[in-house]
Amino acid sequence: MRRRLTVLRQSGVLTFLVDIPPAALGFRAEARLWAAVRPSQLTAVASAIADHPEVPLVAHTTGTTNLLAAVNCRDSLDLARYLTARIASLDASSRGVLPAGPADVDVLAHEIVWYRDARSQK
Repeated sequence: MRRRLTVLRQSGVLTFLVDIPPAALGFRAEARLWAAVRPSQLTAVASAIADHPEVPLVAHTTGTTNLLAAVNCRDSLDLARYLTARIASLDASSRGVLPAGPADVDVLAHEIVWYRDARSQK
């Protein structure tokens, strides 16, 4: 079995993807941003957000929103700075950032963002 797994790994057929909880790395504030971006700017906005070091995942979606971004920040203040400086400067949203799910709500500028802060889970 060990030899077979080694062959599969070396040939590239078997790979491992490790998912480390952001809190284990010191990122206590997480956000899932669902945005409705003008279709003509969707690829550019997704590429710009994907270049942000706070963002491990960006995806095009269908439905009332067309862009999803996962954001990991050190704390709530860092998240607020990220949203009001980096995201707000993109100016490509047709309807703003929409709530991502049940959690604490914070109103920052003109955007509503739902986030979960690991400190509140203790």
